[in-house]
Amino acid sequence: MRFGRAAVFLTVCAGAIAGVAAYIYIVHGRAFSPAPSVTVNSSVVAPTVESGQSVESEVTPTPAVATKAPTPIAVEKPPASPLPTEVYFRYTGLDAHYGKLARVRLTGNAGPEFFDTLDCEVVHVAGRRGLCLSAERGVITTYKARVFDTRSLNVLADLPLAGVPSRCRVSRDGRRAALTVFVSGHGYTAVNFSTQTLLIDLAKGTVDADLEKFTVSKDGTPIQASDFNFWGVTFAADSRYFYATLSTAGEHYLIKGDAKMHSAEVIRKGMECPSLSPDGRRIAFKQRFTDDGRVQWHIAVFDLASGRETVLAEGRSVDDQLEWLDDRRVLYSMPAGEGGSGATTDVWVARVNGGGGGPERFLGNAYSPAVLR
Repeated sequence: MRFGRAAVFLTVCAGAIAGVAAYIYIVHGRAFSPAPSVTVNSSVVAPTVESGQSVESEVTPTPAVATKAPTPIAVEKPPASPLPTEVYFRYTGLDAHYGKLARVRLTGNAGPEFFDTLDCEVVHVAGRRGLCLSAERGVITTYKARVFDTRSLNVLADLPLAGVPSRCRVSRDGRRAALTVFVSGHGYTAVNFSTQTLLIDLAKGTVDADLEKFTVSKDGTPIQASDFNFWGVTFAADSRYFYATLSTAGEHYLIKGDAKMHSAEVIRKGMECPSLSPDGRRIAFKQRFTDDGRVQWHIAVFDLASGRETVLAEGRSVDDQLEWLDDRRVLYSMPAGEGGSGATTDVWVARVNGGGGGPERFLGNAYSPAVLR
């Protein structure tokens, strides 16, 4: 009799465990599914680092043509640079998942994943927070910023946007984000366009500031003009400080801003879409030039301490805000194929010191890469 009761009890427990396992499988399957049409170049993912070994020791720097800035910029010592673990991006394969948020892990052999709950025009992540700028298309297209948790993918806040999404960044500590939209115009090559760049308090899910309201100084003197446009924010390790682009009177400037004081200072001319390196020492950016009457961009890296400026080994025009994969490589989006359209894009990777060959395709059918560390 005792044996019979024990057998019944064990049978009930086994059934309960099987039910829980089935529930977890179903929920997990709904959260994300593999995206076999995303191609990952495994040869350029994050390097394996042995204990005590420096990543930089794997690369032999090569000389590069450089120029000096008039005055070096003071650099705050950032915390140690963590290695990348995942890359989030907008999926651009021409199928039912076009525009969905996707992710690829840089360790192990797991394939790419994408998430059907979030449609993003542009995306960025840091820590446990993500920002997805989305479009709701209909008779009248509307736009919004969606703050989400990177672990649960739960949407924490929705904010209406005044125009077409362009750029966004989340601060390294996950406390603040920035976004840029086109209020008029659709690209930075246009003569007349207008942007709005907002700072977002991610803890509250509210707009913290509009850069148009900041006090901007140049050479110690406040400046202001009706044609001010800001875009391409990148945060320092302390999310209080940031760099961004200011455009006025046909010129483009790098500015350093203070989110607490609502102020900014012009640092240097001729730099657009800055992206601060994980070690806080360099800024990757795009540099405008005109070829046969068309606006194009080189991509380059500026060393904050020495003022050295190095153009990267990428011969194509890159209209993107670069994302650092690690302290020696950057990611950026390009139209797919020869003469490809903007609908389908790939993510490329280039070394910032010129060593190790030219750019390589990093992710196929991808746009707006965001590295989670």
